[in-house]
Amino acid sequence: MHPSDNDALKYAWYSGTTWMTQTVDAGLGFLGGHTSLALDASGHPRISYYDWSSGDLKYAWYSGTTWLKQTVDSSGRVGKFTSLALDGNGNPRISYFDSSNDALKYAWYDGTGWIMCTLDSGLGDDGGHTSLALDEDGDAHISYYDATNGDLKYKYVHIHRVFLPLAPHHYPYYPLFVPIVGWH
Repeated sequence: MHPSDNDALKYAWYSGTTWMTQTVDAGLGFLGGHTSLALDASGHPRISYYDWSSGDLKYAWYSGTTWLKQTVDSSGRVGKFTSLALDGNGNPRISYFDSSNDALKYAWYDGTGWIMCTLDSGLGDDGGHTSLALDEDGDAHISYYDATNGDLKYKYVHIHRVFLPLAPHHYPYYPLFVPIVGWH
């Protein structure tokens, strides 16, 4: 999708007799480029997308009555070529391209907030074109394009949560879960 006279991101579905649409995000400037769609366990749509006006990666989900939205990453011109998948808990995972740094990035929601990391850099102006799939263990498999070298590449991402008690040998414990990310 490219900028046009109608700058809103819309969701469309077929009711069985006619096509229906809802506005997901509307505002100043063009919204809704480089979209990716996933349905949650209830069949509600989730969408990752690039906001051309702000240069941010955004995420929207339908609650059953209204659309909710949030900015995932706003650190430069980030969010092109998004690919969205939901993990076993229904939490979103997104692979995307960082145009400011010609880099592949990965973001995931851990139930309380977004965590982001850079997986590869130096991909060139037209790098990215990501595709994300999660395996049965929730590990990410990402294919993407390296425009600098003209290569199709692959990353495997494993997120492991480590339990660290904040006050060892003192009760009550206040646990701290630290994500450890490994990729190759």
